[in-house]
Amino acid sequence: MKSIMYKVFFGIVCLLVLLLIIVFLMMLMNKKISFIKDDKSYMIVCFIIGFMMCCFGITRNLSELNWLDPLTIISAIIGTIITLIFILMIIKGKCGLINSYKSATIIIFILIISKWVIQIIQDFVIKKI
Repeated sequence: MKSIMYKVFFGIVCLLVLLLIIVFLMMLMNKKISFIKDDKSYMIVCFIIGFMMCCFGITRNLSELNWLDPLTIISAIIGTIITLIFILMIIKGKCGLINSYKSATIIIFILIISKWVIQIIQDFVIKKI
């Protein structure tokens, strides 16, 4: 049963990654969707998709109780950085050297994808050894 649930969670997260990549590429090509009209909206959508991916990962980690794993700690730190960038951009419109919503979206996208890659390495490389 656990194996089936894991495959379902992994499939959902992969679909969310695909959706995140599509939204990110549309932002880079300056394409507009009906509900995504500007760079701030793209940043919000990328953050929400990344947050949904994180929620699925947390659900799986709760059952395994591996919170002290170094890669889990690194992922938590990356998630905290993503959240801080998002909150500062929403409140102030800038975050340190990040002055535009488009650059914030690019940084958030890179951090979300790196977090996903860390989870893939943890699940399929380290746990297989």
